[in-house]
Amino acid sequence: MKEHNLLKIVGQAIQDYRMIQDGDILWVGVSTAPKSISLLLFLQKRLSYIPISYTLRPLHILTPNEDPLLIERWYTTLQNRFSLPPLILSPLPKEGHTLYHHNPRQAILQTLIHTCSSTPGKLALGDSLEDITLSALMALIYHRRWAPLLPHYPLHHFPLAIIRPLAYLFERQLLSYCQEYHIPFLRPSTPLSKGKSHLFSLLEDIRPLTPNPLHQVFAAFRNPKKEYFLQKETTNAPHFQNPFF
Repeated sequence: MKEHNLLKIVGQAIQDYRMIQDGDILWVGVSTAPKSISLLLFLQKRLSYIPISYTLRPLHILTPNEDPLLIERWYTTLQNRFSLPPLILSPLPKEGHTLYHHNPRQAILQTLIHTCSSTPGKLALGDSLEDITLSALMALIYHRRWAPLLPHYPLHHFPLAIIRPLAYLFERQLLSYCQEYHIPFLRPSTPLSKGKSHLFSLLEDIRPLTPNPLHQVFAAFRNPKKEYFLQKETTNAPHFQNPFF
C-alpha cells in the first residue's frame, strides 16, 4: 500500500476518534520496530498538509541491555533523512525492572506515562488493529473483562490522554511500508504472547467463513449494543424484548 493511502487511513482514525487538536503536544512512544517508526513519520508528514499544528516529542524508554549509542545512531539516520525532532532517551527506572521481566509492555507504558505527565499533552502509541483486537479478546476470554485498548483514552490521574492513530492499520502493512521505502528499523516486531498467538491462529482458521475476522471483531467492540449486555435486572432497568424468543 502506498504512503498516501496509509496516511489517509491514519487521518481517518484520527478524525473518527478526535485524537488531535490544534496546538497539542504529542509525545510519541518510539521503539525500534516498524509500527512506532511509521507512526512518528506519519504524524510528521501530516504536518505539511493539514490545517492544524502540533508539537512532536519522540520518546524512547531504554530497557535493560539496550545500547543507547546504537539507538542514537539509528535515530540520527532517521532524523537526518526526515527532519524529525530530537529523540528523548529515558531509562527504565530500577523499580520497573522486576515488572519489565514479567510484563515488558506494561513496564514501558507506565514509564512512558510518568515521563510524559510532566507536560499536559497526549501520548501517541503505535498499537495496530491486531494489538487492539487481540488485547480486547484476551481481556474478554482470559480475564472476563470488557476492556479493549481505546483509540483515544484520557487518563484520569494524569494530565495526559493516550491516542492510537494506527488503529485502522495492520502490522504487516506497516512492516511492508518500512521495507518498501527503505526505512531502517532494529527489530521487526514484538512476538505475540502465547495467549494472543492462540487467538490469532483461531481467527485465521475462521478466515474461510469471513474474509476479515479481525475487522469484524474490531467493529463489534466499536459498536456494542448496551441492551444486549447480560446485566442483572434491577427495578428501574428498561424493559427490552429477549431476542432469542
